[in-house]
Amino acid sequence: MKKLTFYFLISLFFITNVLADQLVVSDIKLGTKLTDYFSTAQISKYNINDQPATSPFFSYDGKYSWFKIVKELNLYKDDYDKVDINYANNNDEIANIGAISDTEFDNSNGFNQCIKFRNKKVSEYKKKNILIGHEKIIQKMIHPDKVKEDTIVFKNTFKRTYISFSCLDYSNHVLTNPDKKYDTDFRIDYFTQDFNEWLLEQEKKHNN
Repeated sequence: MKKLTFYFLISLFFITNVLADQLVVSDIKLGTKLTDYFSTAQISKYNINDQPATSPFFSYDGKYSWFKIVKELNLYKDDYDKVDINYANNNDEIANIGAISDTEFDNSNGFNQCIKFRNKKVSEYKKKNILIGHEKIIQKMIHPDKVKEDTIVFKNTFKRTYISFSCLDYSNHVLTNPDKKYDTDFRIDYFTQDFNEWLLEQEKKHNN
């Protein structure tokens, strides 16, 4: 699956009823409602449930839905190319957010550049004391679909939440456009442990 699993963003700050043209991604918080930030019309328009190629686990009838927006829509101020938000269908509560830089590192040295950028972001979060009380976990792997991952995850056991900083090389991905020689993404993600466990279980069922 193209750019789907376990990469999502949120922040530790919160504002309610923010106007869309004033929205900064870091203003969104886990556990708040998607309707605090976007209109029901926007949520319906940019929901990408039931797209088997990219989101086979999400539907209005299931546990979670998937809301995706891109920079060109002018719904947020950040420089991220894309923002993914997953929310519970029963109460609209946000379970994860992922902010993605999709094109900045698409070059022959992009993965190394992404690692340096990722490490800088981690340092910035540490200086802001956002990562206090978190356990650090390092994930380096090549997935079965040939995606190369280098991720630093910070786990808050008490709050049952995660913050992850990822570099992902999709250049050899089985579904990557063959005309795109280099394809490296940076992602910063916040997500709940409940959502992570649910998503891993869905992947396990889907791959069996």
